[in-house]
Amino acid sequence: MRRFNKHIGGKTFEHCRIPLKVTGADLSTGQIIVFESGLITEAVRASIADPAIFKPVFIKGDLVVDGGILSPLPVRVLHDAGVHKIIAVNVFPSAKDSLERHLLKEEAEEKETALVGQKIWPVRAAFHTKRYLAHLFSPNVFDILMNTIQCMESEIAEIEGSPLMCC
Repeated sequence: MRRFNKHIGGKTFEHCRIPLKVTGADLSTGQIIVFESGLITEAVRASIADPAIFKPVFIKGDLVVDGGILSPLPVRVLHDAGVHKIIAVNVFPSAKDSLERHLLKEEAEEKETALVGQKIWPVRAAFHTKRYLAHLFSPNVFDILMNTIQCMESEIAEIEGSPLMCC
């Protein structure tokens, strides 16, 4: 935040030539908060408070985290503000993308195992020890939490980006 403050300083939403809206999620009420006045740095800090990574922010007694938890593709906020032409990009992988990535990973692991099988025994032993340890510590609670959140955000973003929902 020190670095961010150094570049943005005391700029407020009112300093912006193009209207700016930043979203956060109020965990106290389960509602989207739209920041459109006040210090930009405070709004951005709340908006990047990804659960399990960054500490949530208390704003007027409410616990605020990343707006993407409730609205990862916040086109509704823009539509409600009267914007008629919205260009939005959903960067979350779809279920199909995740499946393809998983299959490619399995294929690469099979190739790696075949290649290691041709190496001398110390290399094979190190490889299998590494695999065993990776399997022993995976998935961990953090991996499960992040994958769960990403799956939910992907589905919500897909719905928010559909023409029926955003217009």
